Formats: sequence, C-alpha cells, structure tokens
Amino acid sequence: MYIFTLQAFAITEDFETGDLTHLPWSTGGDGSWSVVNSTVYEGTFSVEAPTSINDNQSSYLEVTLDVPDGGISFQYKVLSERDKDYFIFYIDGTEQERWSGNIDWTQASYPTSTGTHTFRWEYSKDNNFFSDGSDTAWIDNILIQETTNQTITFSTLPSKTYGDGAFFLTATASSGLPVIYTSSESITLVDSSQMTVTIVGAGNTTITASQPGNTIYTAATPVDQTLTINKKSLTVQADDITKIGVQGEAIPSVTLSYSGFVNNDDASVIDSLPTISPTAVANSPSGTYQITLSGGSDDNYDLTLVDGNLFLTIDEFGFLIGAISGNTDEAGKTATFTVRLNKEPSENVTLPVSSSNEL
Repeated sequence: MYIFTLQAFAITEDFETGDLTHLPWSTGGDGSWSVVNSTVYEGTFSVEAPTSINDNQSSYLEVTLDVPDGGISFQYKVLSERDKDYFIFYIDGTEQERWSGNIDWTQASYPTSTGTHTFRWEYSKDNNFFSDGSDTAWIDNILIQETTNQTITFSTLPSKTYGDGAFFLTATASSGLPVIYTSSESITLVDSSQMTVTIVGAGNTTITASQPGNTIYTAATPVDQTLTINKKSLTVQADDITKIGVQGEAIPSVTLSYSGFVNNDDASVIDSLPTISPTAVANSPSGTYQITLSGGSDDNYDLTLVDGNLFLTIDEFGFLIGAISGNTDEAGKTATFTVRLNKEPSENVTLPVSSSNEL
C-alpha cells in the first residue's frame, strides 16, 4: 500500500495526464479501471470502470492519501442495469453511497477528517446474466480540500412597484455553491431554484441570502437586503351624471370608474372605498352640482380621487305622480294617487287617465 502525502491546500485529480500516475492509484478485482477520452465531464480524460467483467464480478479503483479536515467531491456517471449492477463509493472500507441505472454527470461530496484515508470506487455486477446501457461507470474531477470559509456578495435591491413583473436575484457565494433566498414578509414569493422574486403586495420586506455550506465549505454568514415595494397609483373617478326630471325625484346613484388596476385586480380588492358625497338633493333646482369623493385606502394602491359633476335639469311644467293605492287591476274599481305640479298653474289642469296609461 502506498501512502501519498500532500501539504497543499487541496488535492485534485482530473486524469488530464492521460494515465493513473498523478496520484498513487491502484486498481484491481476482476478487471482494471482505465483512463479514457470517450466520455468526460470536462477536459480531455476521465477514468472508466472495465466493461469486460462478467456477472458476479467487480472491479475497484482506490487511492490512500493524507487529507485535511474537510471533504472529498467528484463527478460521476453511471450506465448500468438498475437495482442490479452498482457503482459504489467507500471511505476506509465503509460504503458511503451506491448508484445504478442511467445517471448523467452528477457531483457527489462527503466529509473527511484529518489523517490517512483510503478512497475506493467499485463497479459490481450481479448474477442475472443481463446488462443494460454501457454497463460501466466513469469518474472525473476529484477534489479533496480542507474546510474553507465562504462569503456571500449581495448588492442593494432597487425599489419596485406593486404590479411589476418577477425579477432575478443575483447574490453569489465565493464557493460557487447555489445561494438560498428567503423573504421576511408575505408580500413577495421567493423561488431559490429560479433565483426570482414575485411581487404580491406593497410594503417593505427583508430578502436574506444564505448558503449552508457542504463538506468543503462552512456555512456563509447570511446577508440581508431590504426590498421596498411601492404602492401602485390608482385613479378613482366619480362618473358625471346628467339628470332631466321633475322636482322631488331621487338623485341617481353615483358610479365610480377606476384606472390603474394590475394583476387582474378590481374594485373588490380595495380595502376601504372612497365616500361619495353628492351636493344635490331631491328638491334641488336645476344646476351643476359637484360629486365629491373623500377617504378610501388600500395596502397595495395609492388612491387619487377625482370628483364628478351632476348636471340637473328640472322640467318646470312637469309633474310627479305619487304612490297609487286601491285596485288598479279590475275595471270599475277605484284607485287614488296624488299629483304634484312643479309650479302653480294659471288655469285648470286636465290629466287624462285610461287603462293604457302607465302611472
């Protein structure tokens, strides 16, 4: 057995020498691993398990090294019969993990303690006389590194406005590991996998960028940035009303128009609607009257109120029929009602009534 000691910060093996001479490798079992250039993670070479072994056989690749307190990581790829033929990784004879099936290049990492350790990769076949895929495994980019601190860089976030689209977060960890994001308030939805923020409300929230570390890197100190989401401007306008009628008739209901809704919102989302105050009443004479809006508020919208106008024209010679009582359904029956004239007549007024009249 060889003991190979490196006092450097990290131990690397990418097989770019084209052979197994960079580290004190040993390979054996029922076949030998070899350096190849047909399937690689990056660069020109990787190492491949032998495809010549038969059922109930296995082959290993191992190295014994003095390593720092930290971890080992490597890229691997497997093409084997699922749940039958396995690619297995050991540290000091203890199995760490095994894989089978069709697995494209993936990184695996495991912690190490200071001292001499043996790292072993093995490809093992079962006895069912069946193979799948290339029936082998590959390894590339082995890194053994002592535990290292990492830091997060997270720039100030620009202000946004309710209704703005989702945007990307750009924090980075010095380790190159993915950053995880959280939000202190529910006005945003944070998707760490996509590194995006979706705005669902106005206000202030704290976006925290963190990185929990792995076998090589310690957890980074989280970095906070405040995100300010301004309210969206919303114009609320009292619609103008034109009314021609007789004195005593009720003033029509006032309707409101809105301009500025986003996210498929409508008036139903407004927390407190403005108060409508028309200045005309039922007995008001002809004229133009202001429809005044006041108050109103919402968590996501900044309301701008625009008053409207009531254009009222009273027919001076018109009349208003009051409530009808009695039997109006059968001929020959009696019904009574009152008629109020808008001004005192100068002579007798005749009001013809027949069954065809709508009173």
